[in-house]
Amino acid sequence: METSTVSGTITYDGKPVTTGTVMFTPVGGGPPATGQIQQDGTYNLKTYEEGDGAVLGEHKVTIVALDMGSGLPEEAASEPRALIPDKYGRDTTSGLTATVTDGENTIDFPLE
Repeated sequence: METSTVSGTITYDGKPVTTGTVMFTPVGGGPPATGQIQQDGTYNLKTYEEGDGAVLGEHKVTIVALDMGSGLPEEAASEPRALIPDKYGRDTTSGLTATVTDGENTIDFPLE
């Protein structure tokens, strides 16, 4: 299936989301694309290989952003802290969609 590059920025209440994963799932079927959210809130999607983007067409979008703590055992959170509302992590409740077209796609998600 043909893919096009997809990148963008994810913010929550006007501030960059600093960690997490974004996933685009094609509405008509096909392989999903995923991307890691960087410290500055940006992401780049990958379907088959790094930077190839997502398949063309309509997608349902989910975003999961959890703060796992500092990584030090004594500072580890007993439960990861959600950085955005849980509803964005499920395609049935996120309300997020995107259309991937041929060429470069910049798709931002200003979450509230």
